[in-house]
Amino acid sequence: MPHIVIEYAHTPSAQQAIDGLLDAVIARVRESPIIDIDSLKLRATPIHHYRVGGGHAPFIHTTVALMRGKDARSINELSTDLFRTIASHFPDIQQITVDVREMDPAPYRKRGKEHG
Repeated sequence: MPHIVIEYAHTPSAQQAIDGLLDAVIARVRESPIIDIDSLKLRATPIHHYRVGGGHAPFIHTTVALMRGKDARSINELSTDLFRTIASHFPDIQQITVDVREMDPAPYRKRGKEHG
């Protein structure tokens, strides 16, 4: 925990740039007080079948899942930092979104270190 999932429209240019984006995201979230980098699960998923507004405009959507209890200011800063990082790596993509969600620790299960 936490999880950052980047879904993106599968295009040749996005496929070539995604590893650089993952490295940039790691560098950016290292600075966040609410991310435990040793527990981070970061992944990118190419989406082959999609529609945006009825067409095939490329997109990137990032979902961040954090345990409940993080302060709102840090969450907003993380969201803004991720958005700017992604936008700077993909200046031609107009559809970029970041969604930060809080998870309830009570039903969450994990093998390994305890979470909190």
